[in-house]
Amino acid sequence: MRALPFIALLFFLFASCDDGEIIITTFDFEDQAFSGMCSNERNKVLYHINNSNVYETLSIQINNSGLSADNSRLISGLQSLRVPLDNEQIAPIRITLSGANEVIYRTYDGEIPNDYFCRDVPPASPRVLQEYRSVGGEIIISSSITYNRVNNQLDHDGDGIPSAEEGMATNRDTDGDGIPDYLDIDDDGDNVLTSEEIRIAIGENPTVDGFLDTDGDGIPNYLDPDDDGDGVPTRLEITGEIQEPHRVFNEGGNLRRYLDRFTAERFTGEITFNIVNNIPVRYSSTIEARNLKLRNQGGDGEEISFTEKTLGSFSPGATTPTLIVPAGTEEPEEEEEEEEEENPDEG
Repeated sequence: MRALPFIALLFFLFASCDDGEIIITTFDFEDQAFSGMCSNERNKVLYHINNSNVYETLSIQINNSGLSADNSRLISGLQSLRVPLDNEQIAPIRITLSGANEVIYRTYDGEIPNDYFCRDVPPASPRVLQEYRSVGGEIIISSSITYNRVNNQLDHDGDGIPSAEEGMATNRDTDGDGIPDYLDIDDDGDNVLTSEEIRIAIGENPTVDGFLDTDGDGIPNYLDPDDDGDGVPTRLEITGEIQEPHRVFNEGGNLRRYLDRFTAERFTGEITFNIVNNIPVRYSSTIEARNLKLRNQGGDGEEISFTEKTLGSFSPGATTPTLIVPAGTEEPEEEEEEEEEENPDEG
């Protein structure tokens, strides 16, 4: 026989306070996102807080290294260029409820502060009136991966250009750094973000597929290693003090040097600045309990159980794994040729 659904549990859980007051819980959280999460290395607490009519909380305390598996899988997949699909379901994480892993339901005598579960020491007020702790069962965390989207199209690297338009089908790699354009936030390797190079400033007219082409060579700036066509690669139109090309301006101060074809100064020193290839990715997780037993921590030791119930959903902020250039990848040919010109073979 199936136990009562948890909504019934919450609807019909009656508890007597010391003063004889009857508390009726009405917190339906099945379709709700958790109010928040506190974490400390392996330890995580997901919680619901309800301050409407009845003061109550439901928290899930977890101590399990498996919670980092999703992020590790994502990073590993990106670095090996085996990219998880958008909305791909990750193998669920199953955690037995025992010891440090437990579900706790409480009622209180007053309003619960938003940071109640994230304090090192629980506040003296509000006072806990009733507490039910799990004494059996398991929770199942089901997660999916979601990437950035632009104009309702998948944009893996979040640079503002749909992945399909960045040659995802053929793994196009404009700068030859081993990272395909759809995963590369600097497609042409000129040390200027693709998202920066596709912006159209006032007075600048897009000329190639809707994107800016400063030198009119038919190659949009975000794919052109020499944006202004002055013979000096964009990544070398810098100074020793300022090595981000988009921060270096011409003598008049009215135009970035890498966009000014009349300024062709080449930096010959060591380049220490390189864009870090971070890709925004978001997880969405649902937590379900199965065969859960909750026991009243008061004198009667009442137990309530149910077979399965969704406890809530959680979508943390976007994580930004760094996609590293594969080992052994050579530098783009343009730069190798320049280095040979600047450092001819001796003899």
